[in-house]
Amino acid sequence: MTPTTDPLTTGVVGEISAACAYTIAEFSRRTGLGRWAIRSLRRDGLVVHRAAGRNFILGQDWITYLEGNPSGTSGPEGRVP
Repeated sequence: MTPTTDPLTTGVVGEISAACAYTIAEFSRRTGLGRWAIRSLRRDGLVVHRAAGRNFILGQDWITYLEGNPSGTSGPEGRVP
């Protein structure tokens, strides 16, 4: 792949790579989720890492969160044990 077609560097909307870390703003842009939706995901168990005064979501953490929440519901009633 050339650098211009590499999905890890093109910033394609809707694409989250397990090998990348995303700022909250970039994660929001790529997933289409708003600020409150991301806050809700964090309360529901999505791991957010803090480094150098900024918050990051790892692509692998997002995939793990989705795999652990197969029903697509959030909140205490929707959690999978």
